[in-house]
Amino acid sequence: MNLSDRLQESFPRALPSCYWHFLMKNRHQAETYEIGKVQEKIGAISRSTGKPHSFQEKGEHGWTPAHVAVLAGNKAGLIFLRTMDASSVEQDDSGRRPEDYCLALNRFDLLAILQASNLELALLPLFEKWHAALPKAPFCYREHTSDFGVVIEELLFPGSRLNPTLGNRAVSFEHYVMNMKAIAEREGFAIIHTHEINFCRDVLFTLPNGEQVVSYVYRELDQSLDRTESLALLQQKRGFYATGHIYFAAQHGMSRHTADKTIDEYNRLVGIDPRRLNFFLEGGNVYLVTNANGKLKLVMGAAHWHTEVTHRLLTNYYEPYQVELQARAQGLFFKVSDEEVEQHFAEMHAQGHVPSRKVAQKGLLSIPEVQKVVNHFLRQPPGDDKSTACDIAEKLGYYQKPPKMNQEQLLQAKPLVVTYLAQKEMSRKFMAADFSMKEEDLHFIPEVRYHLDTFMRPGPKGSFFVQSFEMAHELLTTLLQNANKLGINDSDITILKRYLKTSEELGQQLKPLLEKTRDELKKGGFIVIDTPALFFDPSPSFQEHEDTRTVPCYNVNFINAISGWSKKNQQYYYITNGAQSGDKLGKILMEAFKAFLNSYVPGIQVYFTGYDPVNPDDYSQVWLWTSSFELQAGVHCFSKELKTASHIG
Repeated sequence: MNLSDRLQESFPRALPSCYWHFLMKNRHQAETYEIGKVQEKIGAISRSTGKPHSFQEKGEHGWTPAHVAVLAGNKAGLIFLRTMDASSVEQDDSGRRPEDYCLALNRFDLLAILQASNLELALLPLFEKWHAALPKAPFCYREHTSDFGVVIEELLFPGSRLNPTLGNRAVSFEHYVMNMKAIAEREGFAIIHTHEINFCRDVLFTLPNGEQVVSYVYRELDQSLDRTESLALLQQKRGFYATGHIYFAAQHGMSRHTADKTIDEYNRLVGIDPRRLNFFLEGGNVYLVTNANGKLKLVMGAAHWHTEVTHRLLTNYYEPYQVELQARAQGLFFKVSDEEVEQHFAEMHAQGHVPSRKVAQKGLLSIPEVQKVVNHFLRQPPGDDKSTACDIAEKLGYYQKPPKMNQEQLLQAKPLVVTYLAQKEMSRKFMAADFSMKEEDLHFIPEVRYHLDTFMRPGPKGSFFVQSFEMAHELLTTLLQNANKLGINDSDITILKRYLKTSEELGQQLKPLLEKTRDELKKGGFIVIDTPALFFDPSPSFQEHEDTRTVPCYNVNFINAISGWSKKNQQYYYITNGAQSGDKLGKILMEAFKAFLNSYVPGIQVYFTGYDPVNPDDYSQVWLWTSSFELQAGVHCFSKELKTASHIG
C-alpha cells in the first residue's frame, strides 16, 4: 500500500487521542489554527484524556501530527505545529522523520517550514498573505537593462576611502569599499573604481544597444526645475508634500551640480567621451527593464516629464513641429472631458504655462516663495490638522487656485489645454526616441521619494518590488507580537513602535501616489510585488529641534540595491544597505528582508553592505549614509553597471 492510501485509511475521526492528526489530514485552511480556537481545544483534549497535552503524540504507523501534515501537504497546519514548538525530528515506525518525507515527495516548501528559524516562521503567514504570483516559465533577463537577473560583468563603484565632508561632519565610506570588493570577488564581477565618491548612477545611462550616454545639463535647467517644483508643491506630486516628512524632502535635479565632474572622471577611466542625451535625466530615477510579457520598457520619474515639457516651451522647441502638434491637439479636442480641462488647466497654472491674459489668479511659485512655504510647512505643530503646502501658499498670498469654470470659460480654456497635452505627448515621444523606444513604452511614475530607486526597483520575472507601508506595518506588528521569542529588548521595542507609528502615517499619506505607481506599472505589463523595505523614524520636529539634521534617526532602506545572476556561483544575488537600528532590531529587519526575498527567489544570496569587516555586527557607517539628511543614499546610487550579459532563468 502506498503512502497516499495509508494516509487515506488513517485517522478517520477526530478522537481526542488523534485530534491533531485528523486536522493535519483534513483541514488545510489557516483560519482553522487561529490561536483562540486552538487554546480552547487544547484544554478540552487535556480534560478528556486526563493527561498533559502533547503535539508529539504518535498515532497509526508511528506518525506524529508533523508526519501527517507533510504527507497531506498541509502547509498551514505545519506552520501551526512549528509555532506551537512541536517536534519535527520524531521517527515513525519505519524510522523516517517528517523531513525525510519532504525530500521523498519533493515538497521543498514544507521542508523550508521545518527548517525555518523562529523569525522566518513568524513571518511565513505574512508572506503567504501578500504573495504575488510570478510566471513559472523561464524568463530572459536582457543585457544592457536594469533587469533583476542580468549578469553583471563590470560595475563602476567608488574606490576612495576618503571621508566626504557634510557640513562640519566627515562621513566615512571605507567599509562600503571593502564590502563591495569582497562581494565582487565572490560573485565574479569586476569593479572599476572611481577616484572620488560620486553618484555616477545619476549621470550615466545605458541604451538598449549598449551605448553609454550622459545627461544633458542645459542652460534653462534651473528654470525648468523650479517650475516642476512649483507644480509638485501645489498639487502634491511628490511624497514630501504629501507627508511633510523631512527625509522625503530631497529635490529633483540635485545631480546637476556634480554632473560635469562625474563625466570627466568617467572619460579618464574608460577613455570614451560619451554622447549626450537631448534632455536632463537622473539615473536613480529611471529603469530600462523587461516586463512580464518580455517587452522592453522605460520606467521614469514623472518630474522629468514636466521638466522636459517646460524646457521645450522655454526654448521654442515645438516650433518646427507645428503640423504634428496641431494634429495631436485636434485629435484630443473631443476626447478631453470638462473635468479634465479644469484638471490640466490647474496643472498648467501651477507651472506658469497659462498666459497672464487668460487667468487673473497667481499660479507659479518662485523659488524664494517655495522656500518660505516649505519653512512654514515643516514648522507646523504635530497633529492631524496640519495645512497642506498649497494651503500655506494661499494663506501667504503666493498662489490662487483658478476658480470653477462655467461652460464659456471651459470652451476658452480647452484649446490651451489640448495644445499643452499635445506638447506633453510629443515630449514623451522625443524622450523615448533618445532611448530608441516608442512613446507608448515610456511609463512615468510619481516620485514617492527623491528617486524611483529609493522606493521601488525591478524584481524577478518582469516584476517590480514596490514599497508597501501597509505590509511593513504588518511585519513590524508581527515582530512586536513575537518580541520575547525573538529576543527583542525594551530599547528595540521603543524604536520598533516608532517605526509602527510612522509606517501607518506614511501608508495613509502616500496611498494616492503609491496607487498611481502600481496602476502605471500594471499598465506597463509588470507584476507588482508589495515589499516591506523602508522603515522610518518620525520626522524630526522643528518645534523641538532648531537643526533637525542633528537629530538621530534610524531609517532603513533595503530597496536601493544591485541585483544579478552570478555565473561563477550559479545563483542570484542582491546587494543592499545594512541596518544599524537599536541593539538587535536592525539585524532582525535584515533577516526579515532576506526571508522575504527568499520567498520569491529561493536560495538567493543577500548581502548587506556598510559593515565593519573587523566587527561584522557594526553597521554604524550605513547609518551615516542612509539616515543623514544630506545623503539618504545607498549602493545603487554609488554604482553603475558598465557591462552586462543576458541570462535566462
